[in-house]
Amino acid sequence: MDKRSVRMLVSYGAYGAVLTLLGLLSTGMGEGSSAIFAAFGSPFSLVGPLFVLSPFITWFVIGGWVATNKRLVGATLLVMHYLLIVPAVRANLREPGNWANDTRLLRLACGQDKCLLLMTPYIVGQLITWVLLVRGLRANRFETTV
Repeated sequence: MDKRSVRMLVSYGAYGAVLTLLGLLSTGMGEGSSAIFAAFGSPFSLVGPLFVLSPFITWFVIGGWVATNKRLVGATLLVMHYLLIVPAVRANLREPGNWANDTRLLRLACGQDKCLLLMTPYIVGQLITWVLLVRGLRANRFETTV
């Protein structure tokens, strides 16, 4: 791996660590709803023992594929992440001690002011990831046609 790829992989690891921290904060360190945590770590948040580390694992894996120029695999994993957010959150809400009413999802996960604070780093990371993926896919396409 070249230096750029290593930096990108470390950046995605840091992004996953930040999302893990935000997920822990959103749960009130275990006292509140962990719906945001489940969303950030989808699909690994569906695996019980990995739940606490799921945002870090998810973004380290996706970042690894993006960093190693396997961007089509990275894009596929990212789409899979999006498709499994709802099942991950629903599974989390159905755990003992959590609310089972899906209509309360946003109120449980966000509250009033906390939602924007928690979602901003996630959304920024998504935008950066898609820019990197699209640029990489375009570059790969041009390299094969030239």
